[in-house]
Amino acid sequence: SPMSRFFSSKDDSKDESSNGQEGEDLDSDETTQDFDYEGIDTFTRAEMERRHKGIIMNEEGLSKFILPGHYVVKTNQKTGSRKMVAVERSMGYFWYLKDLRDTGNKPIISNPHLIPLEDAQVFPSLNTSGDGSLETLLGESVSLPHFFTSDNRAKDPSAMCTLVAVAFNEYGNQMLPSWIEPFQLAFGKDSSRVNTTLLSINEGRTLSLLKYFINRSFQNSIPEEKKDQTLLYFGSCPDFRDVLRMHNDKTGYIFLLDGTGKVRFAGSGKATSEDMETLIQCVKELTPGLKSVGGVTSPLKKQLPKKRFNR
Repeated sequence: SPMSRFFSSKDDSKDESSNGQEGEDLDSDETTQDFDYEGIDTFTRAEMERRHKGIIMNEEGLSKFILPGHYVVKTNQKTGSRKMVAVERSMGYFWYLKDLRDTGNKPIISNPHLIPLEDAQVFPSLNTSGDGSLETLLGESVSLPHFFTSDNRAKDPSAMCTLVAVAFNEYGNQMLPSWIEPFQLAFGKDSSRVNTTLLSINEGRTLSLLKYFINRSFQNSIPEEKKDQTLLYFGSCPDFRDVLRMHNDKTGYIFLLDGTGKVRFAGSGKATSEDMETLIQCVKELTPGLKSVGGVTSPLKKQLPKKRFNR
């Protein structure tokens, strides 16, 4: 299949995604509070401060090293000097393969509990100019995060919550049902307060030219009752991706938002039973008084309909 070219053998991916140039080592950016900014320019430092600090990066992966602008910091072992270099130059063009393999498709680790309200940040903006780059399957142009909070006139964080499932391609799309299906089964009686939104991000000029056909593919595969909660975005969104730490676009991402649009939980890859137990508990704490009291702990194997345009 077209996606198979992204997942070669371990030996091939290891060769392509080496840890950089001879005599240099990667520097981690994980300890944001006391991070050593040597080698990072002022603009990039400011961009790092915009990142959601409640998101936990997997210590085993390469995504944790990536800086805004798709750079990493390298230290020359001979001179001790540090500098920013492009990710592909440092880690190889197929760095994302090693990242997926080392993290089990989970570059972001699920939060063990709700991100505290004082630490939580609002879901980043997308299509705020209203240029039509972000639309529902019903053809309505929307913007984020307003789309998630427009029904909460009281601006009450506990009034409602939204599970946002994000994918950039078919491989990531196939991982999302492991989160979505158990989630909807657990809170099916609370659809007025617990929502689910699927966000498909289509980057690159080629996909923009295929917008009509991609839209038609979704129209044919998504049930009518879910089309108003299925969003298609066409265009580049590097800042949006960096703020949410979605550096590797070959996996799926999950974000739980409270009633004011703040991210209170994040995860990636396929959901485990522990992931779902934690997520369901977070929803119950976030939106007390729900009708649904049961929990679903086993991710379902059913997959979302496949898209025709893999990348």
